[in-house]
Amino acid sequence: MLCNIPATIEESFYRGQVYIGLKDPIFQPSDPLRHMAELYNILNNTNENKPYLFLYTDGGPDHRVTYVRVQLALIALFLKLDLDLLIAVRTPPGHSWKNPVERVMSILNLGMQCIGLMRNEMDDDLEDIMKKCNIMEEIRTHSNNEPRLKEELINNLQAPISLMRGIFEQLLLKDESFMTYESATEGEIKNLWETLLEIEDSLEMDDRTKKNIKDKVNHFNIHIFLFYLLFHYLN
Repeated sequence: MLCNIPATIEESFYRGQVYIGLKDPIFQPSDPLRHMAELYNILNNTNENKPYLFLYTDGGPDHRVTYVRVQLALIALFLKLDLDLLIAVRTPPGHSWKNPVERVMSILNLGMQCIGLMRNEMDDDLEDIMKKCNIMEEIRTHSNNEPRLKEELINNLQAPISLMRGIFEQLLLKDESFMTYESATEGEIKNLWETLLEIEDSLEMDDRTKKNIKDKVNHFNIHIFLFYLLFHYLN
């Protein structure tokens, strides 16, 4: 994730510190704010207070820079890190292989060879609920009526997560061991989001689509805001 920029053109960009996040996709789903909160934690812990940040990601919906929610998450990270410059680029559609981070998957696949994963069993009542669920959204819905389901399921998923963490941390890229990180907490995500409220206090974290956001912060306002930030920091 943190690339070591080579000193000469002959050297490779495919080197640096690899970070891997292992999380529960049911109650810790992928989201632009979650990704930026986790990136903030990683950069903050490296104690490298550099003024510039360059992001190169795949074209998935959580990173697609044409989406307003992704733009808002990037602005929040820009403010939180007190950057002078933030550049975010996505790979061309269908060409994630161009992203150096994607190439790490070949090393991860070696670590996952011949590994069987299974969560621990819950009590019969909760297992009966799980049998009725075909998709993750149904599990989330049932957890609203049965709060124990969320807590027990998160706890029972820790065994396979811990197993994979131990395996991944033994892998290497250019003799540098992989590192893992915890998923961002709800508090950390909220804390990142609140930096945006200093600019536009009508924004809500539950806004997921451009349709919900456009009356509050449209593309024009975002561009004006980015211009304001650039002007502010250059002066």
